[in-house]
Amino acid sequence: QINRYLQELKPRLEVHFQMPLSGVESFQFLLYREGDFYKRHADKNDRLETPDYIKARRVSIVIFLNDETTSYTGGTLAVWSIAGRIRVQGETGKVVAFRSELMHEVEPVQSGERYSIVSWYY
Repeated sequence: QINRYLQELKPRLEVHFQMPLSGVESFQFLLYREGDFYKRHADKNDRLETPDYIKARRVSIVIFLNDETTSYTGGTLAVWSIAGRIRVQGETGKVVAFRSELMHEVEPVQSGERYSIVSWYY
């Protein structure tokens, strides 16, 4: 179901980001427990030593599987763009997509468990 959803989402992302997308990486389930975080980073870079599959990334996607207000606290997704730092609170079923070269982080989870799915379009 997740793979089908990611394929169905692709045309909308191509329009929104105004770029052709050729495929999508296998998705990953992520679990963050109290104290877990992911430091500020980008999902794509073009450094010489970087694997080709990371260089090929164009759009990153996060699907929230539970609510920040009822299942966990903290764990907010922050994405840096031209508009500045955008903080995205988790809600069950919310989908967030952004250009893979944008810096982003997951702030430390303060309590509970945060569940999400991530993937990347080429």
